[in-house]
Amino acid sequence: MLRRYRFAVLVLALGALGLALMASSCGGSSAAAVTLGVEVAGLPSTAQATASALRVTSAQTTQTEPAAGITGESAAPVQPAGAAATVSVAPAATTQPTGAAATVSVAPATTENPDQTGDVRSAAAPAFQSSIRPISAALQVRMLMSGSWKKGDPITFSELRLVKVTYWGFDDQAHVGSLVVHVQWAAKLSTVFQKLYEARFPIRSMNLIDGYGASDGRSMAADNTSSYNGRFRGGSNSVWSMHAYGLAIDINPVENPWVYSGGFSPAAGKPYVNRSQNAKGMIHAGDVVVKAFASIGWTWGGSWKSSKDYQHFSSNGE
Repeated sequence: MLRRYRFAVLVLALGALGLALMASSCGGSSAAAVTLGVEVAGLPSTAQATASALRVTSAQTTQTEPAAGITGESAAPVQPAGAAATVSVAPAATTQPTGAAATVSVAPATTENPDQTGDVRSAAAPAFQSSIRPISAALQVRMLMSGSWKKGDPITFSELRLVKVTYWGFDDQAHVGSLVVHVQWAAKLSTVFQKLYEARFPIRSMNLIDGYGASDGRSMAADNTSSYNGRFRGGSNSVWSMHAYGLAIDINPVENPWVYSGGFSPAAGKPYVNRSQNAKGMIHAGDVVVKAFASIGWTWGGSWKSSKDYQHFSSNGE
């Protein structure tokens, strides 16, 4: 009889072990093994042991958090990763009738969240923001030192504004850029860049020309989007560019080069002289960029007849 008792205990323990392993397998646990703790306290009488059967209550092996805004009954707490699943065998009461079942409960083995990776970016981008400020004393000094503004230039500091806007970068992230533009167009240009941001049109960079020594060539080579620069029109030493009034903006100069008879600029824009392609950051007739500027009455240099300045937008078409 003693051997039968021991055999019954072994059967119960092995059965519980199998159930726990199956629960772990169904839960998709990434652990190499599951540690089981088996507790057996008391046994039924001889007649009860020979007739008893196992009743298994298995907790769910995985849990999902409710979606936002959805409420319901609270779920059981999740065990920390690596916690051992516990199998306990509760004794049947000695007063139970013959055939009463012992109870085996299997606690779930937790699994790690597969969404918790090392580089998870938020699906929601920050909202567009903009600010418009007068040219501060510190910025005036910077512009004088770089040469973007000089005595004799066709516009004064009081007629310019520093505009900061959120823009969508080539890295698919939000950034804050700076432009100096004419005071009369500052607010309207902010709405243009809001449309570009909301459309996720990518802009490489948006820094003041002063960071490039007021050199249009250096700024274009860096694929920098810019506006004000007190300079003459390209190819002229007497006609002021619309940039010298804060009335023109160049966007992504590398992807949208100035193409003229016998050449193009910047040099890095050579792969984009062929406008039949649709590469990231390129501007095409009728696209979101052209339409955004057209909404405030600005025109695109890509529609010029003699040359094509695909990066260029201005208030008067020049």
